[in-house]
Amino acid sequence: MAGEEPNDTNRSDPKESAMLFSNKPAWQRFFVAFSGPMFSILGGYLLLALSTMVWGLPAISIDRVDIHSPAYVSGLRSGDQITHINGRRVLEQADFSNAVQSFDHFSITVHREGTGSIDMTINPAAFPKQVSLILETSKPFMERSGDRVQRISGIPINEWLLSDPNQWVDRDIILEMEDGQFIEARLRGLQHVEPRKAVGIVYASISNRFRAAALPFEADDILVSVNGIPIETGVHTSYAFLLLTNARSNEAYLSYIEIRGDTLIDSLTIPSKQEATFGVLREGQFVTIQIPLDQMEPVFQTAIFYPAMDNWFPDHVVQALGLGFQRANHLLYMMGSVLRDLFQGRTGAGEFIGVIGLTGIVGQAARAGMETMIFLVAFITLNLGLINLLPLPALDGGRIVFAVIEMVFRRKVNPTIEGYIHAVGFFLLMGLIVFITYNDIMRFIR
Repeated sequence: MAGEEPNDTNRSDPKESAMLFSNKPAWQRFFVAFSGPMFSILGGYLLLALSTMVWGLPAISIDRVDIHSPAYVSGLRSGDQITHINGRRVLEQADFSNAVQSFDHFSITVHREGTGSIDMTINPAAFPKQVSLILETSKPFMERSGDRVQRISGIPINEWLLSDPNQWVDRDIILEMEDGQFIEARLRGLQHVEPRKAVGIVYASISNRFRAAALPFEADDILVSVNGIPIETGVHTSYAFLLLTNARSNEAYLSYIEIRGDTLIDSLTIPSKQEATFGVLREGQFVTIQIPLDQMEPVFQTAIFYPAMDNWFPDHVVQALGLGFQRANHLLYMMGSVLRDLFQGRTGAGEFIGVIGLTGIVGQAARAGMETMIFLVAFITLNLGLINLLPLPALDGGRIVFAVIEMVFRRKVNPTIEGYIHAVGFFLLMGLIVFITYNDIMRFIR
């Protein structure tokens, strides 16, 4: 805008000079600088309220409840939909996860198909270290949830987990089960989760039904099997795709297993072949689709599935507006937490994405549907508004700071000094943008 630069204070026409931003009273400059971020944030609130009125809110449903876990003991079961925590409506999965970390016990209300609403009390517990293994075996892995692992390659399971398990990747290992059975395998991949407070559930995020075409799959195809193994849940769909990306041998079985402490909590085994064979229901007809393993990754990257459960709708418009604003409040809080961690050194700028990375996200959101696209636009709008409010030079927040200083001390900061400060801030901001763009490009190359 005219006169935005602190040194830009003079025009040949006195009336034009009086209209310059730099010549406005401090309180006016404050409101002008504040109005941009304010309307950006307000736009995010309105978009989320509109989205909630039109499409409702995602259901928070449960895909898996680990046997004998605190969730299982409390009565939570697969297929339950969490609706309230301590009497307050749940808006997203993070609400439940935050409650697990914040309370020693809390009440929830769930909706169960055929039963209705059920109240129960959840008592989180300290969980031992958990490890997920991708195994290649000559025979199917036939163990069941609840079976115990005593040793891996002769090392007691607790000691094996406390060591560096990554050193065993691409090496042969032997699992010794509690019943005396020995399972010989090659470890193809590994992930571990440190000890934590938890309840023993896996959220139901996706269904087996494709939302958009990911050739050779078509929109509305329903995935029912992989290499002859039935796939019934979204979590096992994810496991199957993960196994296929690790397939290397044509004469083997691939197994995904999760071990918590010494207890097997879940597993999935599929035959490994040169081609992945998918059983699909297409318009009521069973169709077989074969994809070479070296062509699997791009298919997985573009695949978009419907949510595990349909959205739920507020009872009336006023409730929808209120819940939409609550979603915006929560997003702003999460964004603020990320920025706080950035300034405290808990996270790095390399974890942020720029224009290039955002382009890919927008493309996926567009394929996922208008609801996802509106949510993404609201997220970006809120994010821009919040960042612009940061008290940093070259941002609206920096101009607000100088206006406040003038209002408090009744004296304007030297325009030359203010101009230099904004110039330095601008170049630092450009450097950050270049750094983030470089990281976007490197992610794309990799």
